[in-house]
Amino acid sequence: MAALFNYGALILCGKVGEDPFVTWMSVAGAIVQAIYLTVFLKCSTPAHRRWWLVCCVPPAIAYVVLLCFYCAGRTAHFDVVCAVSGVVQAFSPLLNAHTIYQTMSMEGMPPWPLPLASLLNSAIWTRYAFAGTEVLTSMAAPHITTLVTATIQLLLHAFCYAVQWPELSDLGE
Repeated sequence: MAALFNYGALILCGKVGEDPFVTWMSVAGAIVQAIYLTVFLKCSTPAHRRWWLVCCVPPAIAYVVLLCFYCAGRTAHFDVVCAVSGVVQAFSPLLNAHTIYQTMSMEGMPPWPLPLASLLNSAIWTRYAFAGTEVLTSMAAPHITTLVTATIQLLLHAFCYAVQWPELSDLGE
């Protein structure tokens, strides 16, 4: 849900900054996240579905407020909103990293190709953020954070593989 909110905020940031590349890439990202969320909700139990739907309410309300500010022309701090929501999105996969390390179970961690793809994607977006004459804060902060969190996830996978945890026999395949 954090990713979906972040892409929604980036769509508005791209429109405010008149950057069609950011706008359309964010639209594509939002579509992918919406499909992922739909599949996730479809595959979860009814109890988990209710819990996730309740968790969707605060970001949905926040996005409606953001849309109201956009429609009213109050867009001065959109880059800060994009940066903060991106950093929150980047840290979300690490919410269970401590538990994974303590329990020695990779059940709550995405398979290794996902953090690797995240790492490569963030490297490209970080390069884009620093490519112009001014640094795009709304792009740089979240993607630098994602570089760090994806690296931590990959290190956890490498550590798990090195100590031969039983759940890793397939390495996410």
